Amino acid sequence: MGKMGSSMAPLLFTAFVALLSLSLPSTTNANYFYASPPPPKKVDYPPPVYHSPPPPKKVYYPPPVYSPPPPKKVYYPPPVYHSPPPPKKVYYPPPVYHSPPPPKKVYYPPPVYHSPPPPKKVYYPPPVYHSPPPPKKVYYPPPVYHSPPPPKKVYYPPPVYSPPPPKKVYYPPPVYSPPPPKKVYYPPPVYSPPPPKKVYYPPPVYSPPPPKKVYYPPPVYSPPPPKKVYYPPPVYSHPPPKKVYYPPPVYSPPPPKKVYYPPPVYSPPPPKKVYYPPPVHSPPPPVYYYSSPPPPHY
Repeated sequence: MGKMGSSMAPLLFTAFVALLSLSLPSTTNANYFYASPPPPKKVDYPPPVYHSPPPPKKVYYPPPVYSPPPPKKVYYPPPVYHSPPPPKKVYYPPPVYHSPPPPKKVYYPPPVYHSPPPPKKVYYPPPVYHSPPPPKKVYYPPPVYHSPPPPKKVYYPPPVYSPPPPKKVYYPPPVYSPPPPKKVYYPPPVYSPPPPKKVYYPPPVYSPPPPKKVYYPPPVYSPPPPKKVYYPPPVYSHPPPKKVYYPPPVYSPPPPKKVYYPPPVYSPPPPKKVYYPPPVHSPPPPVYYYSSPPPPHY
């Protein structure tokens, strides 16, 4: 029994050691558990560039003899050193650079800026804009407008007009005498120059025109009455034929123009009267532009 106990002791020790080695965690295949996730791995951008190691340094035998360095230069006054600049910020993606803008134009004298205009009035519903009309011709003196003419009468069926008589041809053709030659005066007449234009000081001040009246809502015009149609249409008689003379009449030339020698001298016109202070003229009445015909006058 004692021999059997002595042979079982090494087996029990070996089993205990094996069980202890299985229960203990290994350093090679250990699983670590963190209360928080591990920090993210830092990624360098752009990625670093690795180079091959430098070649071994050459050793000289006997060692070279170096001459001593030159004496350090001393500056007076001593230089002032500043702190290094901050590191340059790297942008991703890199910025795109454009060409510089053209130089700004400089005006002389400098422009004068005014206050902004008042806010524009907003209409509801918004107005409908059309293409601008052609520029209106300005007449001086201004024309006088009358009421529109009555509508043109329309006949059905349309009237038939007789053709005009054929044009008379004369044979032989008439001979016209040429005009008399233009008279030339020698020496040429001398005309006096016009008087100088009067300049007013201070300059006259004209009053601005009155503001244009705006109607809201816009006026509505009634359409013109329909055209009257006559049935049957009236018949027009053609004019009598023109009387033709044969042979054609011969007209005597006009008498020659009388020539005076020496040529007459004309006196200049009297000078224009100047008023001081200058008169103030009222502006012309406003001109209204209608998209439809104007209203009838009563």
